[in-house]
Amino acid sequence: MKYGEKSKTGPEFDRWRVTHPECGTADVVALSDENAILNACREWGVSWGVYACECTVMRLGKAEKARCIRCGRVAETAGQGMCNQCRSIAAAERRQALNRVRQEPERRQWA
Repeated sequence: MKYGEKSKTGPEFDRWRVTHPECGTADVVALSDENAILNACREWGVSWGVYACECTVMRLGKAEKARCIRCGRVAETAGQGMCNQCRSIAAAERRQALNRVRQEPERRQWA
C-alpha cells in the first residue's frame, strides 16, 4: 500500500476479555485495549474514569468480520447488521412504503 492510499480491508478488530474485581468479566470487540476497557465499562453501566485503572485486559484473538444480514457481504462497519448499500436500499423501500400509505388514505384502517 502506498502512502496516502486507504486500506481496502478496514480496521482490524480484536476480541478482548476485560476483568474487574467488582464488575466481573466482559468479552468485547475493540480496536485496542483502551477501547476494550471503554466498551466493557459501557456494558457494565459504570463510569470508565473510576473503574478503568483496576481493569485487566487480555487479547483473545481476531474478531470475525461482520456480515450483512441482507446480502451476506462483509459489512464495512461493525455492529450495524447491514452493509452501506443494503442500508440505503432498505431506507428507500421504507420511504416508498410510506409514500404509498400517504397517497392512499382511504385504505388506512384505524383501530
